[in-house]
Amino acid sequence: MQEYENLSECLCEDCPRRTRTLISTDIALNKENNAFFNTLPHFETEEAISCGIPISENEPVNYRGDIMLGEKFPFRNPETNVEEIRSYWCCNSLRKRFKNTFKERPPILIININVGGTKMKDLPVILNVGPDTYKIFACTCGSDYHFTATIKVADQYYKYNDLHPKGIYIYDGADSVETAIYYLLL
Repeated sequence: MQEYENLSECLCEDCPRRTRTLISTDIALNKENNAFFNTLPHFETEEAISCGIPISENEPVNYRGDIMLGEKFPFRNPETNVEEIRSYWCCNSLRKRFKNTFKERPPILIININVGGTKMKDLPVILNVGPDTYKIFACTCGSDYHFTATIKVADQYYKYNDLHPKGIYIYDGADSVETAIYYLLL
């Protein structure tokens, strides 16, 4: 449902994977300067990054771009059937990473919260993603074969906890969360 493309293009004409399209559904919300953005930066801006595409185990000759020796490439040895780590020469030229784009406009977003100890009340209420605006609806937290869910309706938080005698009760939004659910405002 929230599948998106991340398209990038290496500026080196010799790069073996000049254009690359990655498909993903994982979206994360991160903090910067102790605050959450109300946007998802990779859906808003383009950026220049290092390419990193493997070229060869041997140092390339006449490669018309920057190169570096990368030392963390897994390789399954066909003789021993054991995975080894090998060094590869990689393209180190600039790669233009375009804005992420959804394949279809998702009605909800399920977002990983990559900052431990985050409270629902600390998350942005409104999240702008490209041309669309989303509003927080719920959060979940799972641990030790148990989970809780917090829902925000107007300015009131409600918490579902299967270990609590009431099941659902009014809450202050101060519990730690791992996943946030935002819905599309039309």
